[in-house]
Amino acid sequence: MIKPVPDLSVATDPQPNLRSSTAVGAEPNSSVNLDVGDDSALSEADIPFPIVGVGASAGGLEAVTQLLRALPVDTGASFVIVQHLAPDHASNLVEILSRSTRMLVGEVHDEPKVEPNCVYVIPPGRDMIIEGGRLHLLPQDRYVHRRGIDQFFSSLAEDCGHKAIGVVLSGALTDGTLGLEAIKAEGGITFAQNDSAQHNSMPRSAVASGCVDFVLPPDPDRQRDCPHRTPSLRGTGEP
Repeated sequence: MIKPVPDLSVATDPQPNLRSSTAVGAEPNSSVNLDVGDDSALSEADIPFPIVGVGASAGGLEAVTQLLRALPVDTGASFVIVQHLAPDHASNLVEILSRSTRMLVGEVHDEPKVEPNCVYVIPPGRDMIIEGGRLHLLPQDRYVHRRGIDQFFSSLAEDCGHKAIGVVLSGALTDGTLGLEAIKAEGGITFAQNDSAQHNSMPRSAVASGCVDFVLPPDPDRQRDCPHRTPSLRGTGEP
């Protein structure tokens, strides 16, 4: 289940893959249940669409916003945002990101089964994994804090195999590198932000590991400035 943002009712495009009739136009403080269908876990072979994990830290808000703004509402993929957040402060990340996309954006609660064309946002003070196509929140281990992206990406690789896509955006230190290596090892696709990152330690660490398929700016309008043009996340659907 993910909580709705107040302005979901302004979305004009239908959400054909959302089977909850209360999703669009829900009251601001109500709950939107995206966890439709049965309770059975999904295997890698059962997951019919790509799941994109997006990891970001310092300077990452701008990059995530640019990325969502560039994506169509109907990519057919699910997007999970794992952002380093202050653990003891409420986050308005959902409200901010919802202004950049007409996909349904919400904070993760109650172990939802991921749906295509939705954006799931990690809440503050929690770590997260995916298992059986469902997002599971974990108590944040302060000793491994700043490795939450690696943790999620590694679980994504195990759960989704070649349908996993990992994206490392702006951030300090090296979180995300080990997770991208895991995704690459399972046949998934990996992206890292180029030098447009405000803080480039995380994406540079990933690129230096040799596990990154594509190095790009999150804003596709800046791709023409890249010395080597490469695909974007605009088309993530499986054949």
